[in-house]
Amino acid sequence: MRWRRLLGELAPVLPARLEAHLSPGVEAALVGAFDVTPSGVHHKMAWTDPGRAVGVTPAGVVLGRADLPRLRKLYAVGYPGNWLDARMVDTGRYVGITDGDLLVAVAGVHVFSPTYRVAAVGNVTTRPGWRGRGLAAAVVARLCEVLRADVDHVTLNVKADNGAAVRLYERFRFTRVAEYGEFRLRAGGR
Repeated sequence: MRWRRLLGELAPVLPARLEAHLSPGVEAALVGAFDVTPSGVHHKMAWTDPGRAVGVTPAGVVLGRADLPRLRKLYAVGYPGNWLDARMVDTGRYVGITDGDLLVAVAGVHVFSPTYRVAAVGNVTTRPGWRGRGLAAAVVARLCEVLRADVDHVTLNVKADNGAAVRLYERFRFTRVAEYGEFRLRAGGR
């Protein structure tokens, strides 16, 4: 496999610690140079049919930089360990549902480029205690409406064993297009 050989040749110049998304089996090229710890199998999904999801009413408001403290509080309880880049909130492509001052559901992007007309959905969560009410579906529906205005290609990554999330995205006509593993790599002896 060419990718495995190439990655093996690059191993000496890779950082001593990193997180990697790798195609199935490619991680074997790094064993020996790195301690390879798997974090699970994931699906890459693409929005292949941007038709509206059946039975989902879009809801939520566009969030901005002023909402960062509420976003961080929601992620601390609803999605600990997630990755949030405040610059993505500045794109106007984060949508949330509130109850008073409490942010209870959110959907956003990890990638957004109006120039290339692409986006990657990410950081979707609902506050514990509010789950099971369709709020994640509502904010994803609203986010998809917002993205449709200036994006042609929408993708996302989802952990394969997160059945509820996979089913949610399939309702929105996201299709599995690839599988990969997430790995934590720590150099052995470096």
